[in-house]
Amino acid sequence: MLYSQYSNPLELISLYINQGRFGHFVSSFIDADKKRKEVEMKKDEDNKLWLAYLASRSEKPYGEWLNSIVTSDQNRRNGNNRSGDESLDDEEIVSIIDGLFPKDISDSPKRGENPNGTI
Repeated sequence: MLYSQYSNPLELISLYINQGRFGHFVSSFIDADKKRKEVEMKKDEDNKLWLAYLASRSEKPYGEWLNSIVTSDQNRRNGNNRSGDESLDDEEIVSIIDGLFPKDISDSPKRGENPNGTI
């Protein structure tokens, strides 16, 4: 990883060691890597939210849709006093899905219905 950011990392490391600042170098390098990973996670999360918005076929603008999702999620969590790490039960999953997708999609099968029309 050092070679991707510095042309001669061994010389740089030697310089920090000679100055007695090697610990500072390592901690700053780790902090920079942590920030890079956080930015990547945020981009990935934003991308997933955008794809969910597109799949929802919502008539709301993206910002309004996102605020409604965040608000409903906060209200649900506050009402249940549950941490984000706990799993959802089936009713909560159905409720979230119903909030994401419009009710008037006539060409898609209803929940529990076989798309071929058979039971």
